[in-house]
Amino acid sequence: MKKRWLVCLAAGLLLLSSCAPDQEESSSSQPTPPVTNKLPTEDQWGEPSGLVFEEDPALEIAYLINQEREEKGLEPLEINSNLTQAAQIRCQEQAGQEHLSHQRPDGRYWDTVLREDVPTWTSVAGENLASLRYQGYQGMEGTMHRRGKVWVDKWKNSPDHYENIVFPEFTHMGVAVCYRKYEDVNVYEAYAVVIFADMSGRESGGQSGEILPDLSSSQPQSSVSSGA
Repeated sequence: MKKRWLVCLAAGLLLLSSCAPDQEESSSSQPTPPVTNKLPTEDQWGEPSGLVFEEDPALEIAYLINQEREEKGLEPLEINSNLTQAAQIRCQEQAGQEHLSHQRPDGRYWDTVLREDVPTWTSVAGENLASLRYQGYQGMEGTMHRRGKVWVDKWKNSPDHYENIVFPEFTHMGVAVCYRKYEDVNVYEAYAVVIFADMSGRESGGQSGEILPDLSSSQPQSSVSSGA
Protein backbone atom coordinates (compact mmCIF):
# COMPACT_ATOMS: atom_id res chain seq x y z
CA MET A 1 0.00 0.00 0.00
CA LYS A 2 1.45 3.38 -0.98
CA LYS A 3 2.16 5.76 1.87
CA ARG A 4 1.58 9.50 1.85
CA TRP A 5 2.57 11.60 4.82
CA LEU A 6 0.41 12.85 7.64
CA VAL A 7 0.42 16.62 7.93
CA CYS A 8 -0.31 17.78 11.49
CA LEU A 9 -1.39 21.39 11.79
CA ALA A 10 -0.31 23.47 14.76
CA ALA A 11 -2.59 23.96 17.73
CA GLY A 12 -4.33 27.30 17.74
CA LEU A 13 -5.19 27.51 14.04
CA LEU A 14 -8.91 27.98 13.50
CA LEU A 15 -10.62 24.61 12.91
CA LEU A 16 -7.34 22.77 12.48
CA SER A 17 -6.22 22.04 15.99
CA SER A 18 -6.55 18.53 17.33
CA CYS A 19 -5.44 19.67 20.78
CA ALA A 20 -7.09 22.94 21.78
CA PRO A 21 -9.71 23.67 19.15
CA ASP A 22 -11.69 26.86 18.76
CA GLN A 23 -15.48 26.97 18.59
CA GLU A 24 -16.93 27.32 15.11
CA GLU A 25 -20.29 28.44 13.84
CA SER A 26 -20.79 26.78 10.47
CA SER A 27 -22.71 28.39 7.66
CA SER A 28 -25.60 26.48 6.16
CA SER A 29 -28.58 27.12 3.99
CA GLN A 30 -30.65 26.05 7.00
CA PRO A 31 -30.82 28.03 10.28
CA THR A 32 -27.81 27.30 12.45
CA PRO A 33 -28.75 25.69 15.79
CA PRO A 34 -28.01 27.88 18.81
CA VAL A 35 -24.63 27.11 20.35
CA THR A 36 -23.36 28.47 23.63
CA ASN A 37 -20.08 30.39 23.53
CA LYS A 38 -18.66 28.36 26.37
CA LEU A 39 -19.44 24.80 27.31
CA PRO A 40 -19.81 23.75 30.94
CA THR A 41 -16.59 22.56 32.51
CA GLU A 42 -16.04 18.86 31.97
CA ASP A 43 -16.32 18.04 35.68
CA GLN A 44 -20.02 18.94 35.31
CA TRP A 45 -20.69 16.67 32.36
CA GLY A 46 -21.41 13.41 34.10
CA GLU A 47 -21.58 10.16 32.13
CA PRO A 48 -22.34 10.16 28.38
CA SER A 49 -24.96 8.13 26.62
CA GLY A 50 -23.95 5.18 24.48
CA LEU A 51 -22.45 5.90 21.07
CA VAL A 52 -25.02 6.29 18.27
CA PHE A 53 -24.27 6.08 14.53
CA GLU A 54 -26.15 8.38 12.16
CA GLU A 55 -26.77 7.16 8.59
CA ASP A 56 -28.40 10.22 7.01
CA PRO A 57 -25.55 12.70 7.62
CA ALA A 58 -23.06 10.09 6.42
CA LEU A 59 -24.96 9.82 3.13
CA GLU A 60 -25.12 13.59 2.84
CA ILE A 61 -21.36 13.86 3.42
CA ALA A 62 -20.75 11.38 0.63
CA TYR A 63 -23.11 13.23 -1.68
CA LEU A 64 -21.41 16.57 -1.01
CA ILE A 65 -17.96 15.06 -1.54
CA ASN A 66 -19.06 13.72 -4.91
CA GLN A 67 -20.65 17.04 -5.79
CA GLU A 68 -17.33 18.77 -5.12
CA ARG A 69 -15.42 16.21 -7.19
CA GLU A 70 -17.79 16.54 -10.12
CA GLU A 71 -17.40 20.33 -10.04
CA LYS A 72 -13.65 19.75 -10.44
CA GLY A 73 -14.18 17.36 -13.35
CA LEU A 74 -13.33 14.26 -11.30
CA GLU A 75 -15.12 10.93 -11.16
CA PRO A 76 -17.48 10.50 -8.20
CA LEU A 77 -16.60 7.94 -5.54
CA GLU A 78 -18.60 4.81 -4.89
CA ILE A 79 -19.60 3.78 -1.40
CA ASN A 80 -17.90 0.54 -0.36
CA SER A 81 -19.22 -1.54 2.53
CA ASN A 82 -15.75 -2.52 3.77
CA LEU A 83 -14.62 1.09 3.85
CA THR A 84 -17.86 2.06 5.62
CA GLN A 85 -17.29 -0.61 8.26
CA ALA A 86 -13.71 0.57 8.71
CA ALA A 87 -14.90 4.18 9.06
CA GLN A 88 -17.36 3.11 11.76
CA ILE A 89 -14.56 1.40 13.68
CA ARG A 90 -12.43 4.51 13.42
CA CYS A 91 -15.36 6.72 14.49
CA GLN A 92 -15.82 4.62 17.61
CA GLU A 93 -12.09 4.83 18.31
CA GLN A 94 -12.12 8.64 18.11
CA ALA A 95 -14.88 8.75 20.72
CA GLY A 96 -12.65 6.74 23.06
CA GLN A 97 -9.63 9.04 22.79
CA GLU A 98 -8.85 12.42 24.29
CA HIS A 99 -8.28 14.06 20.90
CA LEU A 100 -8.47 13.22 17.22
CA SER A 101 -5.67 10.97 16.10
CA HIS A 102 -4.62 8.95 13.08
CA GLN A 103 -3.07 6.55 15.54
CA ARG A 104 -5.36 3.92 16.94
CA PRO A 105 -5.86 3.55 20.72
CA ASP A 106 -3.30 0.75 20.88
CA GLY A 107 -0.71 2.80 18.97
CA ARG A 108 -1.11 1.16 15.57
CA TYR A 109 -1.34 3.40 12.53
CA TRP A 110 -4.87 4.11 11.29
CA ASP A 111 -4.59 2.10 8.06
CA THR A 112 -4.26 -1.16 9.99
CA VAL A 113 -8.06 -1.07 10.14
CA LEU A 114 -7.98 -1.89 6.40
CA ARG A 115 -5.28 -4.53 6.72
CA GLU A 116 -6.33 -6.31 9.90
CA ASP A 117 -9.85 -5.43 11.10
CA VAL A 118 -11.62 -5.24 7.73
CA PRO A 119 -9.13 -6.72 5.24
CA THR A 120 -9.53 -4.62 2.12
CA TRP A 121 -7.16 -4.25 -0.80
CA THR A 122 -6.28 -0.69 -1.75
CA SER A 123 -3.41 0.80 -3.70
CA VAL A 124 -3.67 4.10 -1.80
CA ALA A 125 -5.95 5.24 1.00
CA GLY A 126 -6.61 8.35 3.06
CA GLU A 127 -8.55 9.33 6.14
CA ASN A 128 -10.38 12.53 7.10
CA LEU A 129 -11.40 13.06 10.72
CA ALA A 130 -13.46 15.75 12.39
CA SER A 131 -15.10 16.31 15.75
CA LEU A 132 -17.70 18.67 17.12
CA ARG A 133 -18.85 19.59 20.61
CA TYR A 134 -21.83 21.82 21.19
CA GLN A 135 -24.63 22.47 23.64
CA GLY A 136 -28.17 22.27 22.34
CA TYR A 137 -31.16 24.10 23.75
CA GLN A 138 -34.50 25.73 22.93
CA GLY A 139 -35.90 22.77 21.05
CA MET A 140 -33.04 22.57 18.53
CA GLU A 141 -31.04 19.88 20.24
CA GLY A 142 -28.85 17.45 18.42
CA THR A 143 -29.15 19.00 14.97
CA MET A 144 -25.74 20.44 14.13
CA HIS A 145 -23.88 17.14 13.77
CA ARG A 146 -26.69 15.76 11.59
CA ARG A 147 -25.88 18.23 8.82
CA GLY A 148 -23.41 16.83 6.33
CA LYS A 149 -22.53 20.34 5.20
CA VAL A 150 -21.17 21.18 8.65
CA TRP A 151 -18.58 18.42 8.33
CA VAL A 152 -17.74 18.90 4.65
CA ASP A 153 -17.30 22.66 5.10
CA LYS A 154 -14.69 21.95 7.76
CA TRP A 155 -12.70 19.76 5.38
CA LYS A 156 -13.12 22.09 2.41
CA ASN A 157 -11.61 24.90 4.50
CA SER A 158 -8.50 22.84 5.25
CA PRO A 159 -6.07 22.23 2.35
CA ASP A 160 -4.98 18.84 3.66
CA HIS A 161 -8.52 17.55 4.03
CA TYR A 162 -9.56 19.05 0.73
CA GLU A 163 -6.71 17.22 -0.99
CA ASN A 164 -8.36 13.96 0.01
CA ILE A 165 -11.73 15.09 -1.32
CA VAL A 166 -10.36 15.91 -4.77
CA PHE A 167 -7.53 13.36 -4.95
CA PRO A 168 -7.96 11.96 -8.49
CA GLU A 169 -6.72 8.45 -7.75
CA PHE A 170 -9.44 7.66 -5.24
CA THR A 171 -12.33 5.53 -6.51
CA HIS A 172 -14.26 4.56 -3.35
CA MET A 173 -15.09 5.83 0.10
CA GLY A 174 -16.74 4.87 3.38
CA VAL A 175 -18.32 7.40 5.74
CA ALA A 176 -19.36 7.26 9.39
CA VAL A 177 -20.89 9.82 11.75
CA CYS A 178 -21.38 9.01 15.43
CA TYR A 179 -22.28 10.95 18.55
CA ARG A 180 -22.93 10.67 22.25
CA LYS A 181 -24.78 13.03 24.56
CA TYR A 182 -24.00 14.21 28.08
CA GLU A 183 -27.52 14.47 29.43
CA ASP A 184 -26.64 16.40 32.61
CA VAL A 185 -25.41 19.41 30.63
CA ASN A 186 -27.12 18.80 27.26
CA VAL A 187 -23.77 18.62 25.44
CA TYR A 188 -23.33 16.69 22.20
CA GLU A 189 -19.97 15.24 21.21
CA ALA A 190 -19.85 14.03 17.61
CA TYR A 191 -17.31 12.57 15.21
CA ALA A 192 -17.12 12.10 11.45
CA VAL A 193 -14.74 9.84 9.54
CA VAL A 194 -14.27 9.39 5.81
CA ILE A 195 -11.94 6.71 4.48
CA PHE A 196 -10.96 7.18 0.85
CA ALA A 197 -9.29 4.52 -1.30
CA ASP A 198 -8.20 3.58 -4.77
CA MET A 199 -9.63 0.10 -5.28
CA SER A 200 -9.40 0.06 -9.07
CA GLY A 201 -6.36 -2.17 -9.44
CA ARG A 202 -7.92 -5.37 -8.11
CA GLU A 203 -11.36 -6.84 -7.49
CA SER A 204 -12.46 -4.86 -4.44
CA GLY A 205 -13.70 -6.47 -1.26
CA GLY A 206 -17.05 -5.38 0.09
CA GLN A 207 -20.09 -4.24 -1.80
CA SER A 208 -20.02 -1.02 -3.77
CA GLY A 209 -23.23 0.93 -3.97
CA GLU A 210 -24.39 3.23 -6.70
CA ILE A 211 -23.15 6.78 -6.88
CA LEU A 212 -25.33 8.62 -4.39
CA PRO A 213 -28.66 10.10 -5.50
CA ASP A 214 -29.30 13.82 -5.56
CA LEU A 215 -30.23 14.58 -1.94
CA SER A 216 -31.56 18.03 -2.81
CA SER A 217 -35.27 16.77 -4.53
CA SER A 218 -2.86 9.10 1.78
CA GLN A 219 -2.68 8.34 2.19
CA PRO A 220 -3.45 11.94 2.90
CA GLN A 221 -4.93 12.02 6.34
CA SER A 222 -6.05 14.99 8.33
CA SER A 223 -8.09 15.81 11.39
CA VAL A 224 -10.29 18.78 12.21
CA SER A 225 -12.00 19.54 15.47
CA SER A 226 -14.08 22.31 16.91
CA GLY A 227 -15.60 22.92 20.29
CA ALA A 228 -15.14 24.95 23.38
